[in-house]
Amino acid sequence: MRQRRRSRAVREIPQASLPDLAFLLLIFFITTTAFAVEQGLPLVLPSARRSPTLPVLPSEVLRIQGFPGGRVQLDDRPASLAEIAPLLRSRNQARLAQGQSELIVIVQTHPQAEYETMVSILDQVRAAGSRRVALQVLEGG
Repeated sequence: MRQRRRSRAVREIPQASLPDLAFLLLIFFITTTAFAVEQGLPLVLPSARRSPTLPVLPSEVLRIQGFPGGRVQLDDRPASLAEIAPLLRSRNQARLAQGQSELIVIVQTHPQAEYETMVSILDQVRAAGSRRVALQVLEGG
């Protein structure tokens, strides 16, 4: 008698549900991942049509200028970044004690200045708690 040979089934891992499993893992990781939310400076930009032109005295303004290479000037005199916040804070406190409004800070940056220079200046202005800030490009710098 002849014996019938049984064909051996090759044992494999079933792959039919593998795309389903990959999709479920993808959904799981997307829904559980916490994305970092970057915060910027809250700037309210007025409309040019609705903004009235107000006269400003030079004594009400602190001009901070940023140049290439990280050079900084406060009211046309050389300064370091670390001087900005304490100086601005003390001047604003003195003005508020006299019943005057806080200084208007004008941040002027040279077109060739590094972006880091402007951001560092704005960080110092923010650390001083100043809310009256204007941004300008330094002309003829």
